Amino acid sequence: MTNPPTTAPLPLHVPREMRVWSYRSSHRTLVFRGFWESADTTVTEVECVSVVAMKTGPVYRGLTIREAPHDPEIAQLVDGPEPLSPRYHRLQLLSDGQPAGFVVCGDVRLHESPVDQW
Repeated sequence: MTNPPTTAPLPLHVPREMRVWSYRSSHRTLVFRGFWESADTTVTEVECVSVVAMKTGPVYRGLTIREAPHDPEIAQLVDGPEPLSPRYHRLQLLSDGQPAGFVVCGDVRLHESPVDQW
Protein backbone atom coordinates (compact mmCIF):
# COMPACT_ATOMS: atom_id res chain seq x y z
CA MET A 1 0.00 0.00 0.00
CA THR A 2 1.37 3.44 -0.91
CA ASN A 3 1.45 6.32 1.50
CA PRO A 4 -0.73 9.32 0.58
CA PRO A 5 1.10 12.48 -0.49
CA THR A 6 1.91 14.91 2.30
CA THR A 7 2.39 18.66 2.14
CA ALA A 8 6.11 19.23 1.87
CA PRO A 9 7.85 21.73 4.15
CA LEU A 10 9.94 24.33 2.32
CA PRO A 11 12.73 24.42 1.51
CA LEU A 12 12.49 20.87 0.20
CA HIS A 13 15.60 19.01 -0.95
CA VAL A 14 15.44 15.64 -2.71
CA PRO A 15 19.00 14.29 -3.07
CA ARG A 16 18.37 12.20 -6.16
CA GLU A 17 17.86 12.80 -9.84
CA MET A 18 14.35 14.09 -10.49
CA ARG A 19 12.70 14.42 -13.88
CA VAL A 20 9.68 16.36 -14.98
CA TRP A 21 7.31 13.43 -15.28
CA SER A 22 3.97 14.98 -16.20
CA TYR A 23 1.84 18.08 -16.33
CA ARG A 24 -1.93 17.73 -16.23
CA SER A 25 -3.53 20.94 -17.42
CA SER A 26 -7.02 19.87 -16.31
CA HIS A 27 -5.84 19.81 -12.69
CA ARG A 28 -2.90 22.21 -13.14
CA THR A 29 -0.57 19.64 -11.59
CA LEU A 30 3.18 19.31 -12.26
CA VAL A 31 4.90 16.08 -11.19
CA PHE A 32 8.63 15.45 -10.73
CA ARG A 33 9.62 11.80 -10.32
CA GLY A 34 12.84 10.40 -8.93
CA PHE A 35 14.13 7.29 -10.60
CA TRP A 36 15.69 4.77 -8.33
CA GLU A 37 19.20 3.50 -8.24
CA SER A 38 19.76 -0.21 -7.61
CA ALA A 39 20.05 0.31 -3.83
CA ASP A 40 16.98 2.57 -3.47
CA THR A 41 13.89 1.15 -1.85
CA THR A 42 11.50 3.99 -2.75
CA VAL A 43 10.33 6.06 -5.70
CA THR A 44 9.89 9.76 -4.89
CA GLU A 45 7.37 12.10 -6.48
CA VAL A 46 7.09 15.82 -5.87
CA GLU A 47 3.74 17.22 -6.94
CA CYS A 48 3.08 20.94 -7.46
CA VAL A 49 -0.69 21.58 -7.43
CA SER A 50 -2.73 24.55 -8.66
CA VAL A 51 0.10 25.66 -10.95
CA VAL A 52 -0.37 29.11 -12.49
CA ALA A 53 3.11 29.58 -14.02
CA MET A 54 6.25 27.53 -14.49
CA LYS A 55 9.60 27.35 -16.21
CA THR A 56 11.27 23.98 -15.82
CA GLY A 57 14.13 21.96 -17.20
CA PRO A 58 13.82 18.24 -17.99
CA VAL A 59 16.17 16.90 -15.26
CA TYR A 60 17.20 18.10 -11.80
CA ARG A 61 20.18 16.57 -10.03
CA GLY A 62 19.48 17.06 -6.36
CA LEU A 63 16.19 18.97 -6.67
CA THR A 64 15.67 21.80 -4.20
CA ILE A 65 12.44 23.79 -4.05
CA ARG A 66 12.43 27.00 -2.00
CA GLU A 67 10.61 30.32 -1.80
CA ALA A 68 11.85 32.44 -4.69
CA PRO A 69 13.64 35.72 -4.17
CA HIS A 70 12.14 38.58 -6.19
CA ASP A 71 12.37 37.47 -9.82
CA PRO A 72 11.35 39.84 -12.65
CA GLU A 73 10.59 36.85 -14.90
CA ILE A 74 8.05 35.47 -12.42
CA ALA A 75 6.62 38.94 -11.80
CA GLN A 76 6.13 39.47 -15.55
CA LEU A 77 4.09 36.26 -15.77
CA VAL A 78 1.90 36.57 -12.70
CA ASP A 79 1.76 40.23 -11.64
CA GLY A 80 -1.12 41.77 -13.53
CA PRO A 81 -3.87 44.25 -12.80
CA GLU A 82 -5.28 41.87 -10.18
CA PRO A 83 -2.75 40.72 -7.59
CA LEU A 84 -2.08 37.02 -7.26
CA SER A 85 -3.81 35.46 -4.26
CA PRO A 86 -1.47 35.03 -1.27
CA ARG A 87 -2.32 31.32 -1.25
CA TYR A 88 0.06 30.87 -4.21
CA HIS A 89 3.76 30.30 -3.60
CA ARG A 90 6.47 31.68 -5.87
CA LEU A 91 9.05 28.88 -5.80
CA GLN A 92 12.55 28.61 -7.18
CA LEU A 93 13.80 25.28 -8.51
CA LEU A 94 17.47 24.41 -8.06
CA SER A 95 19.57 21.64 -9.55
CA ASP A 96 22.83 20.91 -7.73
CA GLY A 97 22.27 24.17 -5.85
CA GLN A 98 22.05 26.26 -9.03
CA PRO A 99 18.88 28.13 -10.11
CA ALA A 100 17.12 26.08 -12.79
CA GLY A 101 13.58 27.38 -13.11
CA PHE A 102 10.50 28.23 -11.08
CA VAL A 103 6.94 27.21 -10.27
CA VAL A 104 4.09 29.37 -8.99
CA CYS A 105 1.60 27.05 -7.32
CA GLY A 106 -0.80 26.54 -4.44
CA ASP A 107 0.94 23.63 -2.70
CA VAL A 108 3.86 21.20 -2.94
CA ARG A 109 3.33 17.58 -1.97
CA LEU A 110 5.84 14.81 -1.42
CA HIS A 111 4.99 11.17 -2.10
CA GLU A 112 7.19 8.12 -1.61
CA SER A 113 6.28 4.59 -2.63
CA PRO A 114 8.16 1.31 -2.34
CA VAL A 115 9.99 0.35 -5.53
CA ASP A 116 8.20 -3.02 -5.62
CA GLN A 117 4.90 -1.22 -6.27
CA TRP A 118 6.17 0.15 -9.59
